[in-house]
Parts: sequence; C-alpha cells; structure tokens
Amino acid sequence: MRTSLEPSHSPWASQTTWRTISAINLVLGILLWIGYLTDLSLAGTVADWVYPLLVGVLAYYTFIAVPYYVPADMRASVRRACIPSLVGGAAFVLAAVLMLVPPFTFDTLELFAGTAVEHRIESAVSPGGAYIGEVALRGMGALPGQQGELVVRVKPRLFPLIERDLAVYRVRFTDERVPAYLSWKGDRRLEFALLGQAWDAGQVLLALPPALEGPGRPLAVLAGRPAEVRELPALTDGERTVPRGGFCCIGPLIIPLFFPPVVIWGGRKRRREPAPWDEGGAPWP
Repeated sequence: MRTSLEPSHSPWASQTTWRTISAINLVLGILLWIGYLTDLSLAGTVADWVYPLLVGVLAYYTFIAVPYYVPADMRASVRRACIPSLVGGAAFVLAAVLMLVPPFTFDTLELFAGTAVEHRIESAVSPGGAYIGEVALRGMGALPGQQGELVVRVKPRLFPLIERDLAVYRVRFTDERVPAYLSWKGDRRLEFALLGQAWDAGQVLLALPPALEGPGRPLAVLAGRPAEVRELPALTDGERTVPRGGFCCIGPLIIPLFFPPVVIWGGRKRRREPAPWDEGGAPWP
C-alpha cells in the first residue's frame, strides 16, 4: 500500500500563529544575547540561570515541531527565528555541564551554595531618584571574621526588572563597622569608597554574564590566578537584608532537554496515514 510521507500541520497552527511564535523566539533570543554580551541582566541571580533555560527549551520544542505542525512555506523562517535562542541555550547547558565535571565540581557547589543564600545588605538611591545601587552578599553573612562575596548592582528605579552587575568581590569581614559601602556622587556616579571603585550607572559595558562566569572561576584557579580576597569592615546595620530565592526550580527545567517531546510521536503517526484513493481504485499522485 502506498503511503504519504509528506508531513502535515495541525489546523490550529495558522500562519498568524506561527508568525507570532517565531517573533517570540526571535525577541527572546536577542534579549538573551544582549544579556550575554553586556553587563545587563534580569533582576536577581536566580533569573540569570532560569531565563536561558526557559528560552532554550521553548526554541528546542519549536524547532523540532516544525516538520509536523508548520506549513511548508514557513518552515525555514520559523527555524531561522529559533537559532539565536537555540545557540544561547545550548551555550548555557554546555557551561553547566562543564561545571559538573571534576575538578570543577567543588567550586560549582560553592557557587551554587553562595548564590542560593544571597541577600541584599544595602541599597542607595541616586540624588535624582533615577537609579538604585545595591550590594548583595553571597555566602556566610556580613559578620566579623567571615568570608563571602559582595555583588554590586545598579538598576533603573522606574524599571526594576533590569539591572547591571557592576562587580563581584570576594571579601573577608573585619571587626570594624561602617554605616554604608555605597555613595552617590551626582545623579549617575556610584562609588564604593572602601575599595576605590566608581561606576557610571547609565553606561552599559561589555561583560561576561553571571550565568556563564562559573566555568571561568575554576579555570582561573587552575591557571594559578586564585580569587583575590579583600578585607572589609562589616556594615553597622546588619538587619537590612532581603532574602533571595534558591535553585530548586532549575532541575525540572533541565529534564525536558533530554527527552523527545510528545509532538514527534504525534507527527510520526500522521506521516504514515494511507494516501487518498480515487473512485477508480488508483492512489492520488
């Protein structure tokens, strides 16, 4: 019996629907690469890890569903729209896999543990009210004699979903106490006087994204360049903390990457449907 091997698409998947899906994949992929190539990111550390996974999974399912659900004249354009998201998501997954391979495992666990308990210890609003500077602490907490990582960020006050990751410092706290780390010198200049650093809050710079900086840390240690630990006095007001979320949501997001989606099985069944026959008993060409 002759069968038709030409893939078919579902009636609900109109051209307008697939144009919308293509536009969503393309926009998400472009935003992902903007975050990869600059110091801009979504607010919070967890979002930097979850967003690439969500974008990659959406593009993955869209790409492999193309032969079964997309009209023939749109398949190439839909797949092209998925490429930025697929490449960005694959880069993130490869970096995550590298971090689980010895000898990087210990540093990876240290990074995850520190980020999972990250909390904000200071915030300062610019004189004009346009920006908010923040210092977040990863690790053990702002207590004398202990170590941790200080992350300096700045975000637009009217659009707090986006932030700039300015710097990360590995520090050891002393017995001294200070009222604040950050101070504003004008509407855009943010200073960390104790470390002699200053930034322009409105200037976006090229930077390695937080989600991909993990593999670089153990590689730097192997190259003989361990992280510099700086001594800092702890903040006087240690109660000004805002908890941040952990990483319990990442595991379920990785699982779909290793299993074929259901759309393949549905598509295979339709591809082996018998070809229609005419009244004379001969199959249609």
